[in-house]
Amino acid sequence: MRAELLALARKSPHPAVPATFSPREKERRPRRACNSTVKRAKPRFPEAALRIYDKDLADHALSQIPAAIKFNTTGEFREYLTEKLRFDSQATRRRAAGYLIGRYFPGDALHRDLVEFAAKTAGKQALSDALFYLTCRMEPIVASVAEEVVFPSLPQGGVPEVESWSSCKPNSPAQSPCRT
Repeated sequence: MRAELLALARKSPHPAVPATFSPREKERRPRRACNSTVKRAKPRFPEAALRIYDKDLADHALSQIPAAIKFNTTGEFREYLTEKLRFDSQATRRRAAGYLIGRYFPGDALHRDLVEFAAKTAGKQALSDALFYLTCRMEPIVASVAEEVVFPSLPQGGVPEVESWSSCKPNSPAQSPCRT
């Protein structure tokens, strides 16, 4: 009886019972092409590349993303950001708007769930937490620093000051800000 069950299990197409074939059987069996008509959904977050993280813009994101509820496309929201962000130069406002759209609305998709959540939680810690998560998702360097430096130091009361950073104080305009 046991031998019969094992023989059935080896040839079973059921996914819970893995079929095991000898190397000779594998050579004789042609590979089946997948005829699935199910379309796979595009991932919401594309694979983020490791890059320099130099524009934080967290305060701008917290204040401006709740206003995205008024818009239907990222293009409309980009125009709004270009007008509302508080920078002197139009080019800087345009560039910052691009950073915000790319970080929080990847693939130029104005995700309704995020927009509605941001509108309902404007000014609350929940929005800050959600935007931090999205920042970590799209900026791997931020996630890495949080995981390797910040989170492990929380039980000790915070991130300790690094000795080499404490020497970085401007002395005079002619000198380098970091003394070595």
